[in-house]
Amino acid sequence: MFTRSRRFIVGLLIMTLCLSPVSALALDDSEIYVFKREPQGNQMAGEFVIIRPIAMGCLVLSTAAYVLAVPFAALGGNAKEVTQKMVKDPFNYTFRRPLGDF
Repeated sequence: MFTRSRRFIVGLLIMTLCLSPVSALALDDSEIYVFKREPQGNQMAGEFVIIRPIAMGCLVLSTAAYVLAVPFAALGGNAKEVTQKMVKDPFNYTFRRPLGDF
């Protein structure tokens, strides 16, 4: 009786260990079913007229906030992270991103 339950537990453990990578692959959906569409003309025009001016205004505001925050960031030792998040990322979003790519 003892060996029968031991075999069952060992078999269950082996089956669990063999199937665990399958469940991890099932949960990982990074870029498997991502279909990127080309932007249409109305999306590009809407972004040029509405989104880009708003992004430029946000860039100006975040740069002004950066000027005020950089002394505290330097004291805290995270000036590079503050520069990345408050100046470089908004700049890249506004000027280096293709038109119509949200």
